[in-house]
Amino acid sequence: MVLQKEYDKAIAEYSETIKIDKNNSIAYYDRGLAFYDKADYDNAIFDFNKAIDLSVEYYDAYFYRGLSLYYLGEYKYAIADFDKVLALKTDYKEAYFNRGLAMYFQGEYENAITNYESALKLDENYAVAYNNIGLTWHALKKFDKAIEDYNKTLELDENYYMAYFNRGSAWYDLQEYDKAIEDYDKAISLNPQYKDAFLNRGLVWHYKGDYNKAIIDYNKALQIDDKYALAYSNRGLAWYDLKDDDKALLDYDKAIFLRPDYKDAFLNRGLIFYYRGDYDKSIADYNNAIKIDEDYRIAYNNRGLAWHYKGEYNNAILDYDKAIHLKNDYTDAYINRGIAYYYKGQFNKAIEDYNKAIEINSELGYVYYNIGLAYYNKGFYLIAVENYDKALELQPDYADAYNNRGMAKHEIGDYDIAIQDFTKAIEIFPNNPDAYNNRGNAYLFLKNFKRAEEDFKKVAEYAGYEALGFTNLGNVYSSKGEFQKAGELYNKAKNSANVPDWLEPKIIQRQDRNDQRLILVKAKIPVESITEKVQIEDRIERTLENIRKYSRSDAQQVVHYTKLFVADIYVSALGSKMHYGNAIYMNDPKEGKILFKYFDNDKITLAYQNGEKRNESSVYLGSFLPTEDPGLGKSYEDELVMWRTYGKDENGKEASGCNLVLSSEFFKQIKKPVSNESSKTDKEQDSQKVATISEENSKNKSNDEELLNVVYIKQMITKEQLKMTRPEN
Repeated sequence: MVLQKEYDKAIAEYSETIKIDKNNSIAYYDRGLAFYDKADYDNAIFDFNKAIDLSVEYYDAYFYRGLSLYYLGEYKYAIADFDKVLALKTDYKEAYFNRGLAMYFQGEYENAITNYESALKLDENYAVAYNNIGLTWHALKKFDKAIEDYNKTLELDENYYMAYFNRGSAWYDLQEYDKAIEDYDKAISLNPQYKDAFLNRGLVWHYKGDYNKAIIDYNKALQIDDKYALAYSNRGLAWYDLKDDDKALLDYDKAIFLRPDYKDAFLNRGLIFYYRGDYDKSIADYNNAIKIDEDYRIAYNNRGLAWHYKGEYNNAILDYDKAIHLKNDYTDAYINRGIAYYYKGQFNKAIEDYNKAIEINSELGYVYYNIGLAYYNKGFYLIAVENYDKALELQPDYADAYNNRGMAKHEIGDYDIAIQDFTKAIEIFPNNPDAYNNRGNAYLFLKNFKRAEEDFKKVAEYAGYEALGFTNLGNVYSSKGEFQKAGELYNKAKNSANVPDWLEPKIIQRQDRNDQRLILVKAKIPVESITEKVQIEDRIERTLENIRKYSRSDAQQVVHYTKLFVADIYVSALGSKMHYGNAIYMNDPKEGKILFKYFDNDKITLAYQNGEKRNESSVYLGSFLPTEDPGLGKSYEDELVMWRTYGKDENGKEASGCNLVLSSEFFKQIKKPVSNESSKTDKEQDSQKVATISEENSKNKSNDEELLNVVYIKQMITKEQLKMTRPEN
C-alpha cells in the first residue's frame, strides 16, 4: 500500500511537470516507469510512446516499452523494441536477456538460447541467464543439459532459490525423485513462502506413492495462498488415489470455483464420476473441459469411454475419431474405438483399429488378446489362437489369454490342449471360476466325469457362481444316468442366492427334462437308451445356446415351434419330411427380411433379392408343415430337417436367430467355395484353407457345403471380457 501511494504521488508530480512542459521526454519516461512499477502497462506504454516521439533514440524508453509489451503477452512487438534497443546500444545485456525471454514464450527456443549467450558474453557472471538457458533446455526436454546450466547458476549464486526449484523440476522429469525432493527442500529453506516449491514437492511425493506426504505439502501451499487452484486440484488427485472420492470431489469443486476455465480439474472430476458409474455427470465434466479447449484430446478419449459404458457406442466412436484426428498416433483411442466397434459386432473394423494400435506399439499384449477375441467371435478360431499366442509371448502370466485360448482350442476340438490352457489360467490366478467352469465343460465333453465333477464343485464355491456350479454338476450326473442326483442338484441351483437371469430359465428347462427322464426310468426304459436321448438333447441344446449367445437381438426369450424332446425324433429318423421354402416365397416375407437384417451379409442378401435356390447362399426356413403342395402337385420337400429358433418374445418383438441344420441331406452336393472379398481378409481366407485341409484328413471327411457355412452370427459380450484402456488424467 505504501508503494502504491508512492507511485501515485510520483505520477502526480510527473503529470504536473508535463503540464508545464509538454515536450519533456524525461518526465514522460519517468511517469512511464511509475506506471510500469504499478503494473499499469497500458498507461506505461502511452508515456514511453511520448518519450520516444520526443527523442527517437531514447533506448531506455524502447527497453521498458518492450518489457511492458512482454508482460501484456505481446511478444512479437516486445522483440521489435528490444531489437531497436540493441541497434542503439549493442552492449545492453538486459535487452539480449529479455529478447531471449520473449522468444522463449514464442517457442523460438534456439533463438532464445542465442540471446542468453549473447548476454553472458557481456557478463559471464550473469547467473539468471544461465538459469534461463536451463529453462529453455528443459522446454526442449534436454533435461541433462538443463541441469548443467542450473548448476552454473548456483555456482554463481548459491542462494538463488529459483535455480534449485528449476533443477528439482528437471530431476522430477528424469524420475530422479529423491534428488528432486532435495532441491525443493533447499528452495523452501531459502524461501519458506515459495508455494510452487511446496506444490511440486507434493507432486513428487505423489509419484513416489506417498499420498499423505503429498497432501501435507499441498496443505502448506494452500496456507500460503488459499486461492491456489492448482493445489486444490493436485490434492484432489491425492485424495482420489487414497480412495477418498468425496474429499477429492470437494477439492475439484473448489479448484473449478476458483478457476472456471481449469480444464484439468474438469477432466479429473469427470474421471471420478466415471469410476463411480455416474456417466452423465462424467460426460458433463468432459463437455466443460472441451468447451475450454476444443482440442483437448484426452477429454475426447475419456468421454468416449463414458459413452461406451452408457451403451452409446456410436457417440463413443465419434469421440475416439476426434481424439485420433488430434493425435494420429493416439494408441489408447485406437484401442478404445476398436472395442466400441467390437461391441457393435463390427469385428473387422475392431481388428483394423487394434492393428493400428500395434503398429504404434507392438508390445501391448492385451491388444493381441482383444484381436483374438474378435477373431474368436468371427469364428476364425485358428487366427484367434495365433493372437492369444502373441499376447502370451508378451505377457506370460496373462491368465485371461490362457483361458480364452483354451476356449478357442475347445471350439476346434483340441480338448486336451484346451484343458492344459484352462489349467495354466488357474495356476496363474487360482480364484478363477470361469477357468474352472470351462475346464469342467471340456472334461464333461470327454466324459471324464470325475474331473468335471471336481471342477464344477470348485465353481460352486465362488459367490455368485453357486447356481452355475450346481447346474453343471447336475449335467454331470445326468450324463452318467444318475437322474435322481441330477434333479437334487438342479433344485439346489434353482434355490441358490443371486441366480443370474440368463441361467434361471436354463435351470428350469434342465429340471423339466430331468423329470421326463425320471418318468422314463419308472417306465423301465433302459438307462442306456435314456442316456443316448440325453446326448442328443444336449447336442441340440448346445447348438441352440450358441445361437442365443451369438444373437444380436434385444429379445429376452426365443419362442420355439416345438419342444426339444421332439427334435430327437427327427434326428433319429432321417426319412422324416419337412416342408421348406425359400425366404422369398414364405408366408411372411416381412419376417424373412428381419432375418436377413440379423444375418447382415451381402452375399445372403443378394441371393435373397435374386431369388436364388439350392446354392450355398440361399436361406431356407423350415417348419413342421405337411409336405404336400396342393396348388402345384409337387412340394419343395427333401431330406431337410431344420430346427426353428426364430420367433417373437412375449411382447411380440422379433427375436433373432437362424435355422440350425440337423440333417444336411439337402445340401449334399458339390459346390464352389464362397468368396466374399468385401468381408473376409486374406488372413481369414487362409484360415479357411487350413480348416479345409484339416477336414480332409479327419474321420468325417466331407466336401459338402452346409447352410451354417454362410450364416454369419454375432455375439454380444460382457464388458469384463475386453481389456480397455484406463481414462487419462
